[in-house]
Amino acid sequence: MSLVRIQSPRPTSTKTVIAIPLHTRRQQRGLFLQKLQHAIPSVVVLGDGLAHLDHDPHGLSLILGIAEIVSSLLVIGTVVRGVRPGDDA
Repeated sequence: MSLVRIQSPRPTSTKTVIAIPLHTRRQQRGLFLQKLQHAIPSVVVLGDGLAHLDHDPHGLSLILGIAEIVSSLLVIGTVVRGVRPGDDA
C-alpha cells in the first residue's frame, strides 16, 4: 500500500500561532511534589547500594550495589536540577 500526498495548488496561509505558557504557583507546587516523590525513594535506594558495598561485595552483590548507587545519584541529580529556581524548561 502506497501513500499519495496531494498538495493544494493555493499557497498556504502565513498565520503564525503564538502559545503563551501559563505557570501558576499551584502547578509549580504540583510539579515539585511529583519530583519529590522520586527523590525520597532514591535516597533509600542509595542507602541500600551503600549497604551492598559495605558487606563484603562479591559478584552480583557488587554489581547490584554499584547499579543502585549510580541510578539513585542520577535520579537525585535530575530532581535537584529540575527543582532549581529560575528553570522554566
